[in-house]
Parts: sequence; C-alpha cells; structure tokens
Amino acid sequence: MISGITQFLYCILITNFPFNSFIAGFGSTVGQFVLAASLRIQANPENGKIFPKVSPERAFGDFLFGSVILHFFVYNFLG
Repeated sequence: MISGITQFLYCILITNFPFNSFIAGFGSTVGQFVLAASLRIQANPENGKIFPKVSPERAFGDFLFGSVILHFFVYNFLG
C-alpha cells in the first residue's frame, strides 16, 4: 500500500512522464494488494462458512495464478 501511495504522490508532485510505466506500476501494486487481501479472506478459518468449498491450498493456488496473470499483463503493458 505504501508503494502505491508513493507512486501516486510522485506522479502528482513531480512528473508522470513515462505514463505507461506509472499506470503499470500502480496497477500492479493495487492488483497485488487485492489478490493478497482475497487470499487472507479465503484462507482465514473463521470464514469457512462463507467459502465452504475453498481450501487454503486452493486459495493459494488461485492467488498464484492471479499473480502470474496480473504480472503478465503488466509486463506486456510496459511494452
């Protein structure tokens, strides 16, 4: 979260010259934060009633798959 805030402040205060780089870096930071939050929610034993068919191993596999896809798109967006 600190990384995303730092990138955003840098863009606002100094420059956003390589705009694709800013968008890719900020999107990567936000996307990884969302994936990590969903992993924590799904892997928490107290949320077993909300996600009855999702094991912690399955949640981690989904997290890894989502991270690979996210970073694939970020890498391609950079050019």
